[in-house]
Amino acid sequence: MAQLKSKKTSRAKRLKLFDGISQLWSFEEFAEADGRHPERCELRSIPQAAMLVDAEGRVLWKGAKKNFRREAKAWLGEKLETISLSGSEVLPAFVEAHTHLLYAGDRSDEFERRNRGETYLQIAEAGGGIRRSVELTRRASASQLKALLHQRLQELAQQGVATVEIKSGYAQSVDEELRHLHLIAGCVRASRRQLNLPRVVGTALSAHSVPPGVPAAEWLRKVREGVWPKLPREIRRVDVFVEAGAFSREDADLHLREARRQGLEITVHADQLSLSGGTDLGIKHQAMSVDHLIEITATQRRALAQSADTVAMLLPVADVYARLPYPNARELIDAGARVALATDHNPGTAPALDIALVGVLARTQMRMTLKETLCAYTYNAARALGLSAETGCLRLGSSADFIVLRKGASLAQLFYEVGPQGASRVLAGTYRGGQRLAGSATA
Repeated sequence: MAQLKSKKTSRAKRLKLFDGISQLWSFEEFAEADGRHPERCELRSIPQAAMLVDAEGRVLWKGAKKNFRREAKAWLGEKLETISLSGSEVLPAFVEAHTHLLYAGDRSDEFERRNRGETYLQIAEAGGGIRRSVELTRRASASQLKALLHQRLQELAQQGVATVEIKSGYAQSVDEELRHLHLIAGCVRASRRQLNLPRVVGTALSAHSVPPGVPAAEWLRKVREGVWPKLPREIRRVDVFVEAGAFSREDADLHLREARRQGLEITVHADQLSLSGGTDLGIKHQAMSVDHLIEITATQRRALAQSADTVAMLLPVADVYARLPYPNARELIDAGARVALATDHNPGTAPALDIALVGVLARTQMRMTLKETLCAYTYNAARALGLSAETGCLRLGSSADFIVLRKGASLAQLFYEVGPQGASRVLAGTYRGGQRLAGSATA
């Protein structure tokens, strides 16, 4: 019997019964496998289903609609709002676990320079790249940055995303970095108050680039002494870019060790342009994820497969724009690593805010199956944010974060067609905690 026990505290509050679900996919099978070997999971759906959601937005019961009165007796007599989903399929909402949404301006001119043969590092050394975004973002007011964040969150909601990670990283002074972190923290608070916004997770990527004229080790010390003690309470995750031209393995090792000592969660930009040691450091320091992973070898892939903590986060849109090879997703998955996918949305190397494009690249260029892609954008992405008990699958007690497909659409149409028209043809709505997200598609 798929139900939770009745709680007296919710007796006076209205419950929601979502019915008219032609097939309810929970993806609990991915959770049972802890995100490993998704293709081996036999996905089961509940036909002609319904789902009961409490006033706090959590799943109380799910099952065949015909069994509701018998299996959910504890909830009969409650104030109940019934919402028909018109014979549509339902699945867990997507989790976008790696973005750089807080920025102003674009770097379209650099796109043309790369097409003419300049490398990412050459452009950065000439004052472009991250430094260009730093300057453009510094010029933007708080109200402008908030408006841009809200617009980008709505774009993701339209694509079935109910949880979004946002990194800082476009600042090169302690004061400016703190300004950005407080803007992100404000977004986190707003998302906690308003279920019609995607859930927001903030990450302090203060170690994104080295300010001009400051030794890398000195900037990391400034971050630890000037930024971390003043982190907003809503932000307990930190990130570091381990790469030539950014931060060395040795400096990052000290940085991450101190982060762990202070009880901060960590993630790492790892081995994107060279085998710089970021993956090894992430595993060593129990990072929640290591991200990019283009240059890793079979040694690192085996280590990720054996890691109890660390998810392999792959970002293929950045590989397209930067003209880099794709990471070896097939060997990672076959070895038993948990693989997640994300847009890496940023103004320079991944300006496309299109999760369908991520999925299509995963399927066509990285040889991932549909099951593996779905797991990567639900359970494994949630696990990379430490939220796998909250979202990423629809199980009892989890947040009722789900996608409603248009009537007649099926899972097979996901990660098949890119662009906004493709999403609108397949998705009818995105829900977080049982509430429709602002900006999500309309049936």
